[in-house]
Amino acid sequence: MGGDMTSAIEALTGGACETFTGPFPDDFATTLDEALQRKALVICIVKDSETGIYGLKNSLAHSVISITNNLTDQTETSDQLVSLVKIRNSTGSSEQWTGRWKIGGAEWTCLSEAEKRKVGYVQRTEGEYWMNVEDLSTAFQQIIICHLDVSILGLDTQSRKTGSSVLPWKMIQIHDTWRARVNSGGSDPNKETYTLNPLYRVTVRADPNNDNDAGSIVISLSIKDWNDTRGLSHGYSIYKICDINIERYSREFLEKQEIVYTSDLSNRKQQTHTHVLPADDYILITYTQMPNEDAQFLVQIYYQVNEEELKTATQKTGSIRSKSSAIRFNPVQRFEDKNNMITPAPSQESVPALTEEQAKELAKLHEFVTGSRKFLFAEDLVRIVNAALNHNFEISEMKVEPKESEYRAYAQTEAANGTNARKTKEPSKKSSKSGKSAPKMTTFITMETARSLISSVDSTESRDGRLTAQEFEGLWNLIRLWHHAFIRYRAQGVDSLDSFKLRSAFKEVGYQLDNDVYESVVIKFTNKNGEMHLNEFLRCCSKLKASFNIFAKAKNSSHPVVMSESTVSHRN
Repeated sequence: MGGDMTSAIEALTGGACETFTGPFPDDFATTLDEALQRKALVICIVKDSETGIYGLKNSLAHSVISITNNLTDQTETSDQLVSLVKIRNSTGSSEQWTGRWKIGGAEWTCLSEAEKRKVGYVQRTEGEYWMNVEDLSTAFQQIIICHLDVSILGLDTQSRKTGSSVLPWKMIQIHDTWRARVNSGGSDPNKETYTLNPLYRVTVRADPNNDNDAGSIVISLSIKDWNDTRGLSHGYSIYKICDINIERYSREFLEKQEIVYTSDLSNRKQQTHTHVLPADDYILITYTQMPNEDAQFLVQIYYQVNEEELKTATQKTGSIRSKSSAIRFNPVQRFEDKNNMITPAPSQESVPALTEEQAKELAKLHEFVTGSRKFLFAEDLVRIVNAALNHNFEISEMKVEPKESEYRAYAQTEAANGTNARKTKEPSKKSSKSGKSAPKMTTFITMETARSLISSVDSTESRDGRLTAQEFEGLWNLIRLWHHAFIRYRAQGVDSLDSFKLRSAFKEVGYQLDNDVYESVVIKFTNKNGEMHLNEFLRCCSKLKASFNIFAKAKNSSHPVVMSESTVSHRN
């Protein structure tokens, strides 16, 4: 039989397992003491050996019951302080440690009876034994500390009643996802996409027992559906916040912060580490090794409850699991820009305003195409925008005429009404003087996109899907702005925009989207490779603008923005 001890314990307890590999540090007695006071589970894995290690069998798991520090050992010429660990083997058999401080060993004669009672020393063979903390590295290859949120078990107040000086843990969980083409930017070497990974703002409070104004937190990163993503390497880093007045998704954002810790990339299901940090605000970033990985993950953060919160909560319920308004501290928040959405506004720096001459040419174009109708429809807009994109918005070079069928239909209507007001000439059927046909234009936008563009600026009450000359000029400027952003952020020689560059392009035109909205946009408007073509980009921008218009209108009214069930309900 085989298996992963750590994964089994995590699945059984729901806790976060932190693994220590020998040789263990000099201050490991303090680490064990604090963990046990917080009701953590401590498991020891015996080293592999053909003959066993001082009576302990290979690869079995033993559990630490308690640790007693500052015992006076008089075995040497002068007194010295020792720390003894009480351990139970996993089978409950008579298997025991036969090294120093074994049951019945000479070392016990050097302890007073009071200290023996303090340790709980009893000479019996029921699978329990004691060991000097210094010998842990000799007997065990790994020690696993499983941190638990003891508040859900009601053990938090119990530890305080027994005189524990260590404040209990409280745990907060964050369920999140790395989504390819959206927020899976890979590890730090992927400079262009690294900051797109999920970020969280973590607040560390000072531990009253720490003289250096520092506090402890435990961070655990787990991969969900491990069988489907086995082998996925993941990790996290911690940055001290120094300057947040930088665009959150820019490459420079994390470069301006102070790196505090970077975990190793792990392909195990979970990795957990304890951090002692100065009281301050930090940024936690989680990532996979390579960009564009799809995986769900769980972040568990254990933080210390302070005395005031503990006292207030236990007075009310006897446990810190109370959701009383007295407890308002939230140590973890998703890190986003201050304004998730910004009302779009054309950038005069990137796209200069129309000159007076250009405005006149645009008005003439509208009049020429619409004739007596005085309104542009989607069919007209398709021809105009495609011509504009083929000629870099040079109106004088654009060849746009009404369709022959449209001309005849309107001519018949005018004749029936007895009017001769139409000034538009009938489209010419003659070929050019050279006898060659005009060069074929590239089709950039579709009818669906044209309808979306019109809808985004149609200000009439009827919303009838047509544009006046004034609305057409406003839309013309928007299309120029959106096209400029698309060209600026696409890769050289490519006719599409990568989804990782979309945030920058949206920022250019005035849109700043939170992760949920951005993910929906990527799924709806990009292809399987995460690429968005100009047609989709224009349609997406127009739909976003229409959404902003709706909410801005409701926000400016005297009533709050409320969406009724009938507005958003749908049938399954």
